[in-house]
Amino acid sequence: MLLALAAALDLSPAEFLSALEDGAAVDERAGSRRILDVVSGPVAWCDADDVIMPVARQLYEGNFSQMPVRESGRWTGLLTTEAIARWMAGRATRGLDVDERAPVREVIAYAEEADNLRIVGSDERAAEVANLFAERAAQGRPLAAVLVVEDEPGGDELLGIVTQYDWPSLGSDPGVATP
Repeated sequence: MLLALAAALDLSPAEFLSALEDGAAVDERAGSRRILDVVSGPVAWCDADDVIMPVARQLYEGNFSQMPVRESGRWTGLLTTEAIARWMAGRATRGLDVDERAPVREVIAYAEEADNLRIVGSDERAAEVANLFAERAAQGRPLAAVLVVEDEPGGDELLGIVTQYDWPSLGSDPGVATP
């Protein structure tokens, strides 16, 4: 992950790690672009009370690996294809059939890490989001996604998403990343 981030910013791994200490090189390469300027929307998402089968179908048909989950008006996690596979395997090992009517909240309990996402406002700088990914990668715990929400007080409308897979394209192309 660190290598991909370094390459996206046209830095050697050593230069990238050094840049993280002062942030100047990352800011210079990523510019002062707002994260909202480099992500696309709208983003598919689900509610914790949604039934899993239509949500799983949406993941599959959209070719998504993850989907933000909202519960009680807050973004609380990511439903991943890996969590769905673990949930299904857990049921199978207990001799249970897959419950197509199970709520997303039951399935998301099988997620890899509960803290694998961050939420930032739409005015956050792209360089700061790069630092979020880099800091987690340096800890050996990659960040799965950053959700971009409106920056207004109480703002919680989901405007975009940056994943660990599409972050490198943000450093090299001022256009739009594909979530």
